[in-house]
Order: sequence, then C-alpha cells, then structure tokens
Amino acid sequence: MVAHTPDALPATKLFDQSLAPRASDMIAALTALIEAEAKLEASPERKQLLKVMGDARSEIAQIRGTVRDFLLKPEAPVKAEIAAGEGRLTRANAALDGMQALLLPAQTDGYQAYVKAREAFAPLPQRAIQIRESPEWNEPFRILTPRGDPGVERDPR
Repeated sequence: MVAHTPDALPATKLFDQSLAPRASDMIAALTALIEAEAKLEASPERKQLLKVMGDARSEIAQIRGTVRDFLLKPEAPVKAEIAAGEGRLTRANAALDGMQALLLPAQTDGYQAYVKAREAFAPLPQRAIQIRESPEWNEPFRILTPRGDPGVERDPR
C-alpha cells in the first residue's frame, strides 16, 4: 500500500528526505562562514568573499523553494528558473572555490562541510524534476489506472 505514505509521491519524498536537508546543511555551513567573516577586518577581497557567500546562500534557498513550487505545479517557466538558479549557484561555487586562500584555518572545516553538502545536493534538483515529469510521479494513480475503469485515461499532466 502506497497511498498516504511518502512513497506515494517519490519526487516529494526525495525533496523532503534529501534535497531540503542538504540545502539546509549548505545554508547552515555558509551562515557559519558568514558570521565568522563578519568578525574579521574588512578588505576588498574579504568583502567580495562575503558577498559571494551571501549570493550562494540566497541561490540555495531560491532553488529549494523553486523545486518545491515545481513539484506542486510543474510548469516550464518554473523549471527554467531552477536551471537558471543552478547556473548562478555553480558560478558562485566556482568563485568560492577560487577564494579558498582567503579562508582562515578556523573556517576551513566549515567550508569543507559546505563542499560535502554541495556535492550531495548538486544532482537532486534535476532528479526531482525528472521524477515529477515521469509517469511514476504519482504512484497510487500509476498503480490503480491500469486496474481501474478501462474507460479512464491516464493523467496527461
């Protein structure tokens, strides 16, 4: 029995059990880095590092919310916004990787936690989209449709 369980909507299950927690881990790691950075003396390079950390944190939150929106109502513009957000996050991550030399030794562990969560998070938005666009997106419906009334057509989405 799948109805009324997390398995009923596999993309939502992926979101709830993997994507959202990894996004939260990334945001928490960046927040700790930002808070540590705020205590340091400002320089143009450190200001840029702080800005990029904030941009990355914002993109993660935006992607998480937009994926959730897509799972509820899969529309092409929402899907395009996810892809655009992923592109912006990729650029922010590349900038952060290039700025690692600015991190103090006390910040290195926090950055490594961010990188680890980032690697786990990276494939999840597209995987959630893939599942939501597949016939298996609604397991109870998929299971019951062939067995139900032969005159009932499958959900065309």
